[in-house]
Amino acid sequence: MSNSPAKLVPKRAVADAFGVSTKTIDRWIHNPVVAFPKPITINTRSYWPPEALDAFRAERREAAK
Repeated sequence: MSNSPAKLVPKRAVADAFGVSTKTIDRWIHNPVVAFPKPITINTRSYWPPEALDAFRAERREAAK
């Protein structure tokens, strides 16, 4: 499976989607309790496959039940 940059979600869009700051995303990445998916780094910028973000949302919803 290849992740072309056109299909990856940049950090700013991830932060907006979760309603948090980019700094919070950085904190989540480094906090093993949160288990936020690790980014793909391209030229020092962070991107995520949409599927990884969807899986994270689903896990969080399931944990909240």
